[in-house]
Amino acid sequence: MSTLTDRYVAAVTRRLPDGSREDVGRELRATIADTVDGRPPGTALEQAERGALEELGDPERLAARFSDAPQHLIGPTVYPHYLRVMRIVLVVVPAVATLLALLGIVLDEPATVGEGILRVLGAVATGFVQAAFWTTLVFAVMERVADEQLRAGAAPRWTVDRLEEEPGEREFPVAGSVVGIVGALVGATLLTMERLNPRIGESGASLFRPELWDLWMWWFAGLLVASALLEVAKVRVGHWTVPLAAVNLAIDLLVTVPLVWLLATGGLFDPAGTAALRDLLGWESGPVSLVGLAVVVAVAGGWSALAPFVAVARRHAAFPPTTA
Repeated sequence: MSTLTDRYVAAVTRRLPDGSREDVGRELRATIADTVDGRPPGTALEQAERGALEELGDPERLAARFSDAPQHLIGPTVYPHYLRVMRIVLVVVPAVATLLALLGIVLDEPATVGEGILRVLGAVATGFVQAAFWTTLVFAVMERVADEQLRAGAAPRWTVDRLEEEPGEREFPVAGSVVGIVGALVGATLLTMERLNPRIGESGASLFRPELWDLWMWWFAGLLVASALLEVAKVRVGHWTVPLAAVNLAIDLLVTVPLVWLLATGGLFDPAGTAALRDLLGWESGPVSLVGLAVVVAVAGGWSALAPFVAVARRHAAFPPTTA
């Protein structure tokens, strides 16, 4: 049958254990085909197929009926909504907790970089635990308090238009890669310009320590160019793969590790240049938390390095490779 049926069957079977996917897939296809074959005279094939799929309903609910996994704490009626809400809060709450922890680090400089990183990791872990606990508690109470009519009426009617994208769809937009390419090239250009004309205001000071141009600043400029080339490869492939994620990991480590070290040891910025920049921007002079900035860079670099592998794992879980 058409790709619409293929997408529906995939949406159901990928939520089932490996041993039952093939049998359930065959059963679903046969049911859909029989329903379409029995359509009233004059009904278009596409219309009959959509009707058959919508009669079967939400793939998550149908998969819950086929699955042997117990769902006693959160029953099958509200379980799909529980998963949708959990996916959101497990991203939003830890992200907010991380931002608050990073803000606290910048405002109140920790003694060491390790202490700052532990503070951020503690905030992330607390965010995950709190988000999971309170979301589960709310749905468990709702499952036991709300009557059947209320629970059934809370869910909007599922339609075919809510089917997820096919595996071949682009994972990230071309516009985002274009922004990444332009940003990397602009960053490399600005570094080079700072080397050729390192004047801040009327003092002629340089923002970075001049001795860094013996190695590190050229190192960072070259990695920015490599990052732009990686974005070009991402445009061509359309989604994260293990080789692309590995290259991204290497670039992030080669940038993050020396940058954190330079920040933590005070070897990145020229004091005369930062003072001139404050005067130029009208900022009041005061201590800059270099350790706090190092923690921010370490957390951001770590997330940038690991996120592509998470995306690859999710893609493989959602669309497992098929065998002939």
